[in-house]
Amino acid sequence: MGWRDDPEMRKAYYAAYYQKNRDRLLSSYSEYQKNNPKKTAVHSATYRARNPEKVKIIRKTYSDAHPGSTVAFGTKFAAEKRHALPSWYDHEKADLIYRQAAWITMASGIKHDVDHVIPFAGSLTGGKRGPFNVCGLHVHTNLQIITKNSNYKKGNRFDPDGYLHVGTSL
Repeated sequence: MGWRDDPEMRKAYYAAYYQKNRDRLLSSYSEYQKNNPKKTAVHSATYRARNPEKVKIIRKTYSDAHPGSTVAFGTKFAAEKRHALPSWYDHEKADLIYRQAAWITMASGIKHDVDHVIPFAGSLTGGKRGPFNVCGLHVHTNLQIITKNSNYKKGNRFDPDGYLHVGTSL
């Protein structure tokens, strides 16, 4: 009885083969995905439909391991829906801010959020200007890390009188 007939031996063989050829296999699969986007999209959708519990576990595992990136992705998706994501959006810089917020939360034990200084859809408050609608962009220069409690108190408001731009000094 050879490795092809014994399920445990076959599993061990393929695991060893994958480890030995990991980079080449991943590169090959990545190239296939680029060349066949429709086929891979159909395959992925079929897999997700047939294995909802496995997909849920995979997503949860990734989310737990990468909390900042997961939140960044969700916020980017919301920004795209609101048309608040410009063509010059720098995903890496925004993602870094979300990862920093997750790290600060873990290090301090105090929940921190990434806040939009000028909200996606909010109102101007403060001063004599009265309530006006504002719409900020989802870009790294419009993001700040604040405590969850402070973010809750701020809500979807922007106070231009209390705003100190990053490039200005006191």
